[in-house]
Amino acid sequence: MAAVDISPAAALHRRAQYPTACALVYEGHEISAAQISRRTAELAAGLAERGLRRGDRVAYLGLNSVTFFETLLAAAHLGAVFVPVNFRLAAEEVRHILSDSGAHTLVVEEGHRALVESVMSDIPARIHVLVDTDPRCPAATAPTAVWTPLSQLLGADRRGTEPVALYDDDLAALMYTSGTTGRPKGVMLTHGNLWWNAVNVESVVDTRPDDVNLAVAPLFHIGGLNALTLRTLVRGGTVVVRRGFDPVQCLEDLVRHRVTTLFAVPAMYSALTRVPGFAAADLSALRSAIVAGAPVPPQLIRDYEERGILPRP
Repeated sequence: MAAVDISPAAALHRRAQYPTACALVYEGHEISAAQISRRTAELAAGLAERGLRRGDRVAYLGLNSVTFFETLLAAAHLGAVFVPVNFRLAAEEVRHILSDSGAHTLVVEEGHRALVESVMSDIPARIHVLVDTDPRCPAATAPTAVWTPLSQLLGADRRGTEPVALYDDDLAALMYTSGTTGRPKGVMLTHGNLWWNAVNVESVVDTRPDDVNLAVAPLFHIGGLNALTLRTLVRGGTVVVRRGFDPVQCLEDLVRHRVTTLFAVPAMYSALTRVPGFAAADLSALRSAIVAGAPVPPQLIRDYEERGILPRP
């Protein structure tokens, strides 16, 4: 049997060929699959011009954003390996991850630039990209010449090759553990791991091609990224992206966007129940809620059962 290309970049590229509903809603701004696919191809070409090759590591340090997805997909477009970095880590922990992963390219938000610069002499990265295309990120303040503005890597003249084919055994990401029993360790996830996880989720959770998924958990975490979010984006649904979790905003999003799927940790679900109006909010669209990351109190399950929602572990 011939191998099947399961690249997420190729899947989004195929999706972009058809007029569909928006793929991302980022802080209230709607973005189509065609727009994401175009910027992904431009970023991939721009990074390739600067020497990024198949198998190289591309690290991202910043909050949830469209740029996070574009960086992940640009890495896949070239067959590079994505390394999402926990934005809550201290400088020494970031230094270890960037050094241990052998990160060739860094994509960093201004809010984390100073931290990266404090360890730059100890990491192997050769390309340093500073996000300057997102008005929801902190504005850059006089970065040094070592940084390449993200805007310089984009442009229609850079759209070149189509995404490379990727198969089950091709390395997709290095996602680092929390480091509670030692230094964080890079977990090697293949494209097969990511793809089959989506299949497994779909076999036990009510997910559909036109889902609306709310991404408020950190995307550097495997639950935030791959429990529901990535599968929704590449399979034809809409991902509502917030840079972080605010319970009041989250409840408003669940109602306004008719969210159908949600991943969150117990503390987040608990915070939602304390928002005034939770008991009366129209959550009838939410049919698949996944909870993980900590023990789930029985009372929390009962609170959601009363709303007709049963969080799934």
